[in-house]
Amino acid sequence: MRAVKNSRPEFANLIFKTSERFSSIDDFLRNLGLGALAPLFKREDILYATLIDMDEEDLKDIGITEEKYCKAIIQATKGIPKEANMEQHRFNPIYDTSQDVSVEQLLQMHDVGHYWTLLQGAGVTTVEIFSAIDKSDLKEIGVAALGDRIRIMRAVQNSRR
Repeated sequence: MRAVKNSRPEFANLIFKTSERFSSIDDFLRNLGLGALAPLFKREDILYATLIDMDEEDLKDIGITEEKYCKAIIQATKGIPKEANMEQHRFNPIYDTSQDVSVEQLLQMHDVGHYWTLLQGAGVTTVEIFSAIDKSDLKEIGVAALGDRIRIMRAVQNSRR
């Protein structure tokens, strides 16, 4: 897959206030001068709320092959306060770990409940099995969109609490 190139050679806006919050991935990327990359994120259903869980390998997987773009995005995500991100978005819910929670419920809490049937078909039916999966397992099972894999991995992390 060919990476989208940015016409701006330098990243003048790479360093911005860490307290600054963006309402969308588009705003975040435009602030970095990388607005042309937004379609790659949209195609993979990656939201601003899931950026902090991405790494350079994830960026390359969606088609961002230029190392300077990957580094710029990763560096900028370090400035996103996790608390601010969670308060702005509901993708990291807290639940009472003293009560039993099913895999289906965990998926629903992270807005990826539509994957329950797919995981069930792959034999991921208990929280014990679910807590052992990783992003590559999800890709192999058939979760195509990286954004969904990231949200499912948040559910996996919650299952380990």
